[in-house]
Amino acid sequence: MVHFSRILILTILITFAAAKAQGQSTSHEGNSAPLPAASAPGYEYPELLVTPLASDRLERESKKNKASSISSFIPYQVSGFMTLVAALQVIRAANPLKEDEASRYYIGLSGIVIGGGWFAATTAMSFAYNPYASDLNEIRKMSKQSKRDSLARERAAEETLIDAGMFARRLSWMSLISNGAVGVAMVSASKEPLQRIAAGAALGGALLPVLFKHHWRATADAHEDYKKRIYGPLAAINPVLKINGTGLRSLGIGLNLTYSF
Repeated sequence: MVHFSRILILTILITFAAAKAQGQSTSHEGNSAPLPAASAPGYEYPELLVTPLASDRLERESKKNKASSISSFIPYQVSGFMTLVAALQVIRAANPLKEDEASRYYIGLSGIVIGGGWFAATTAMSFAYNPYASDLNEIRKMSKQSKRDSLARERAAEETLIDAGMFARRLSWMSLISNGAVGVAMVSASKEPLQRIAAGAALGGALLPVLFKHHWRATADAHEDYKKRIYGPLAAINPVLKINGTGLRSLGIGLNLTYSF
């Protein structure tokens, strides 16, 4: 029974290693150049080996930023618009001069400010803001004559991609928290069925910026993922000489799975 368990465990490990190696090989064939030898020049600098280079990706994304920003900000705009509509429903019949309706009025007013603010701000950003443009002009001026110069250039480009991705991440969570908080308040303050429906829809819509990843964030994540693929998992199955408690020797199989990032 013990031998059968060892054989079963060994079979599972071998199958896992083979599947992992095959998947890694397939991803490299479809997405990147062949892996360089460990002794190849520049192997220790993934910034110079990733395809496309960060500077090339920055050039490409800067050119198409307007079109991608318009579509990427739609979840923010929809969320803000739903909050705005719900707030108008809540505030519609509320009288700030009446004590029992004053809190509902100010909750509705907060929803108008937050929802309308997100809708207006993200619409303006989708047409007028390009996080890549200013840094790209400086990166274009940087030298590429030596490996050191190229490395500095690519790292500067990567920082721009990462900064834009982090900004989009913070933006999505800020939208969720602000629209979600006022959505909860509007649900609790609603008195009519239509108000509850609109407030509930706004509360659900607050999740949209988090559920749909912004293009700036997706671009930064994709670049980091391509860098990691340069140092993929290496699996090997080697013969192992085993010695038990009685001194008897037997030949087995050992699994060596190494990740190098």
